[in-house]
Amino acid sequence: MKINDDIYYIGANDERIDLFEGQYKVQNGMSYNSYLIKDEKNVLFDTVDKSV
Repeated sequence: MKINDDIYYIGANDERIDLFEGQYKVQNGMSYNSYLIKDEKNVLFDTVDKSV
């Protein structure tokens, strides 16, 4: 999802997860909030698990 000309949201939801950090119950899964900033050099923040 394009946020502006240089920033993109590329996160994902993983509804298979039932424990956060292996110990806290989560009912609706987990979100991976990842962002790509495109400039002279590209930056990828908080990557997503490849299985999602």
